[in-house]
Amino acid sequence: DVRASSSDCSVTTTTTVVTTPVTNVITRTTEAGLGDVLASAVYSFDPLTPALPYVDVGARIKFPTADEVKGLGTGAYDYTLNLDLYKPYGAFALLGGVGYTFKGDIDPVGGIASGLELDNVVASYVGAEYRLNQRWLVGVSADYREAASPFAESSKETSAYV
Repeated sequence: DVRASSSDCSVTTTTTVVTTPVTNVITRTTEAGLGDVLASAVYSFDPLTPALPYVDVGARIKFPTADEVKGLGTGAYDYTLNLDLYKPYGAFALLGGVGYTFKGDIDPVGGIASGLELDNVVASYVGAEYRLNQRWLVGVSADYREAASPFAESSKETSAYV
């Protein structure tokens, strides 16, 4: 099973607030425009035996269609590889995955992101879900993503869903 999709073609808005210490005046600018375009493909493997999980192997490319000069994107291609596992146990299931994003080089001349070197990023998640019936599913997950810059923090997130 191979699936391809694209997303993130929506309008992106960035707001910048600058306060000058001398005048204490706040300047606010807003930029809008097309975001980056993502294309992805996933290949799904059925388990070889009932004891093994379902496996999805995927790849994604970020095309830098957002305007870098307006600060809406980095102007660089990013490439992501990921592996996802899903193991059902009747109505209950465990899931998890890991991915690695190769961040593209940013052109040192141009927009707001110019000259910023981004680090490659590891991301992972684990979760569990329970199928209440044919239409309803409840679950929890925990996600982790490394920071792409020394100026940012790694993100950790937990969520519950129905």
